Amino acid sequence: MATTTTKALQGLPASAASRTVRTPRRTRTAVTPATTSGRAKETILTAAELSIQQAELLRQLKKEQEEIQERIDAIKEDLRKQLKKGDQIRTGDGQFVISLKERSNWTFSTDLQERLIDLKADQEKEKSRGIAINNPTLYIDARASLK
Repeated sequence: MATTTTKALQGLPASAASRTVRTPRRTRTAVTPATTSGRAKETILTAAELSIQQAELLRQLKKEQEEIQERIDAIKEDLRKQLKKGDQIRTGDGQFVISLKERSNWTFSTDLQERLIDLKADQEKEKSRGIAINNPTLYIDARASLK
């Protein structure tokens, strides 16, 4: 087995970035009717095992990310209580700045909200008639399953 580390782990917490991932070396073999018996199946199993290892690593990193996010949220809540709008906190070297900002949260009239509901209904009609065009975005969804 070869030891591989990727640049993809850079920027992650030290506990995750310091891990060494052991993966089997990938070899390319010519696929002929004579070699499609046991050897090809072995390659498929190796790829499946690699996918399972990657999925397990992703699950572990997502768990660590959630734990870190909980800590960040607690710190942010404490800072929100201490700071006033426009206040700033800078680290000693000035590279990291924390400030309390305000984000608008608009509430619209009932008339406009009803028109938005009608617009969404019209959008659904266009979808069902085939007039609307769907351009899907592909992404990796990684979250804990509820068991």
